[in-house]
Amino acid sequence: PMHDAVSLPDWPVPWLRTIAEAKLVEQLAVALLAALHEQEQNPRQNSSLPTDMLRPPPPVVERAVTLSFPKVIEAWRTAQQDALTKPDAALRSACVLLETVCKHILAEIGVAEPRTPILTKLYVAVARELGITGDLKTLASGLRATVDGIAHGRSHLSDAHGAAPSDRPVSSFHASLAVQAAGALSAYLMEELFRRKAESGVP
Repeated sequence: PMHDAVSLPDWPVPWLRTIAEAKLVEQLAVALLAALHEQEQNPRQNSSLPTDMLRPPPPVVERAVTLSFPKVIEAWRTAQQDALTKPDAALRSACVLLETVCKHILAEIGVAEPRTPILTKLYVAVARELGITGDLKTLASGLRATVDGIAHGRSHLSDAHGAAPSDRPVSSFHASLAVQAAGALSAYLMEELFRRKAESGVP
């Protein structure tokens, strides 16, 4: 399974606070009531949730499903949750997401991981194998800067190496920015892998 069920008393307090402040439970209840009302009014028609609850999955999830990369989806969901409830951990989760994607791509292509499998080295290996060079130089350099920024954030701002008394907490805004950037880059790398497989006729 992609996720586990957790009983309500075991949910982290910050998570519960976030749900309460955002009125997510209320929104879900309203949406479910609307769906039930629709089914009651049109019993012969298949019931569906309102349009705003039928959004397509984000590109990183959609492509990970296509490539059968369930651990990537796991890493993405963890990063999303951390961005809401544990900003310090979210920077680490963003880095883990990218590392997971890179490792999956290298394994899919059949290329060994770098001797030191840190994010920057993993990305260089993946970019080389996917041919992210030439006309893509500008885009590649921007993506590389994103990778370096996330790796730097993990080393110096996240909870990966503990915290000193003078360290300032990471804001939810910066945590969300790192996670979304990691998600966009992950989706791009998986899309390049998918395109390469399609062009070579590999299923």
